[in-house]
Order: sequence, then C-alpha cells, then structure tokens
Amino acid sequence: MRRSDAVLVSLFLLLAALRLLMFFKPYFFPYPDIDTVYTREFSYANFAKVKLGMSKGQVRQLLGPSFKPIYPGNECWPYSKDGKLWPVADFAWVAIRVCFQEGRVVATNRTVFD
Repeated sequence: MRRSDAVLVSLFLLLAALRLLMFFKPYFFPYPDIDTVYTREFSYANFAKVKLGMSKGQVRQLLGPSFKPIYPGNECWPYSKDGKLWPVADFAWVAIRVCFQEGRVVATNRTVFD
C-alpha cells in the first residue's frame, strides 16, 4: 500500500470513529464540559453561592442573564445548553438550572445529559 493510500484509509477510519462517537454522546472524563455552552457571565464559583430563598434579582446579579427557558412559563432558568462542538462532534453536556417558585429559588441543579 502506498503512503498516500495509508493516509486516506487512516483519515477515513478517524472520521468514521468520530461519527460513531457522535451517535453515542460519550462522556469525556478529562473535560466533562467539552460540549457545553455557558452563558457569558456564568461561573461555577458564583453558582455555588446561589442559595434557597434568593430572589430572581439576586440570582441575576450573581450569574447574569440566563438562556431563554425551553418551555414557556417554566420557572427554571437554564445557564447552559448543548452544542459547543456541533457539527464536529456531539459529546455529553452539563445542564445548569436555577428553579424558582413565587419568585424565590427552590432548587439548583447540575445534570449531565449523555
């Protein structure tokens, strides 16, 4: 096999492997956030400061504006979304949410979707 043929076969196999990874949405242990898009002002340090009972204004001061909630009327503000690597790859991503009831924080969560 000529060297150029070997390079083409290697490239094909690499692209096929990447495509297969996109199908399974693997969790990337060295960097779990690899396919996560965060809001501009979000930080895990400030997310840790969000406490039950805080007002929406207090949360907005700490984390900045959220992404638009997926479901209208939903009282959970998303601070992350999928798709940082799209269309190159599709890995698991981390969802960050702050949920409110009657204008006060009732839950915060970090969920990995794979």
